[in-house]
Amino acid sequence: MNNELFKNKYRVPSIRLKGFDYGQNASFFVTVCTKDRNNYFGKMKPTIERTENWEDEFIYHNYLEKTKIGQIAIDFWKSIPLHHPYVKLDTFVVMPNHVHGILIFDKLANNPKPAETHCNASLPSIPFANLDSLDCINKFGPQSKNLSSVLRGYKAAVKTEAIIRKIDFSWQPRFHDRIIRNEEEYERIKNYILNNPIKWDSDTDNLLMHKYQ
Repeated sequence: MNNELFKNKYRVPSIRLKGFDYGQNASFFVTVCTKDRNNYFGKMKPTIERTENWEDEFIYHNYLEKTKIGQIAIDFWKSIPLHHPYVKLDTFVVMPNHVHGILIFDKLANNPKPAETHCNASLPSIPFANLDSLDCINKFGPQSKNLSSVLRGYKAAVKTEAIIRKIDFSWQPRFHDRIIRNEEEYERIKNYILNNPIKWDSDTDNLLMHKYQ
């Protein structure tokens, strides 16, 4: 995997793989940003260190002073499997102005319950798309129950809840995605997500830090 992908380059929209079936069993790294990178979801706590209990703290987003819409963004992400039982949640993070997450499509499984955690280090099997195989290409078939429909539903649900509660909030129109190729890439992306709160001060999505630089 190209290490440059981890030098703040997940912020650019990925080029969709032409002909790829985004509804097949595969693992995806996705990023969803707020409009104009506004910090709608809250603000980071002053001191954040990755301790030996980091994953427990991470699961509950203890590093973030959450707003109401921030908590909604967390809760609704955890409920994705309720609406899309073929989707498993892996590591995800809600930051002040974006969400990073790994979504695993497994249409042989049925996951009717919401995930209690999202730092699952021991999923029994993680499907990786074989991009060298024509079997994973679906140029002419329907693209239903796919990545776009899952994220479109998530974004719409959060926005609708904001409207109901009269909370000022908007999403950036698109989302960014990457097909996770193999286990090594999966581990790197997972670690990138886990370290996201610690690196907030140098994060290019932290506009308050970079506005005057």
